[in-house]
Amino acid sequence: MGNNKSTVSSKYIFLVGISSFLGAIIFTLLSETFTSRLNNLMLSFIFLFLIIIVNIGADILGTAVTAASHVPFNAKAAKRIPGAPQGLQLICNADKVANICNDVIGDITTTVSGALGISIVIQLLKLELPAGQFWLNIFLPH
Repeated sequence: MGNNKSTVSSKYIFLVGISSFLGAIIFTLLSETFTSRLNNLMLSFIFLFLIIIVNIGADILGTAVTAASHVPFNAKAAKRIPGAPQGLQLICNADKVANICNDVIGDITTTVSGALGISIVIQLLKLELPAGQFWLNIFLPH
């Protein structure tokens, strides 16, 4: 049996909760600006694509940090290779990095991209395209 002692403090949990809330507000305000105020369908799609890219990048980083071994990074840091100390620091804090990248950023971007997708569908409805029902069936989950 391993050591079940957690390295996460209540201060860390509080800070992650507050930053998650603030991040969700910021992303929602940005998506609201792009969809309703600018009323540009192309910018909405670009912003949706950027949110999805951020989500994918955060998931890649969180997963890579949990799967990485610190041994090669120790050797690279000893040889003073640029970026090795930062990589070693990420690996030493893998539980926190994975929590922030996979859970916090992932949840925020997923929620905001869903809301932005609904806004895009509403913009498509306003255009009254002949194939509007077809696109709604694709974008909206059943």
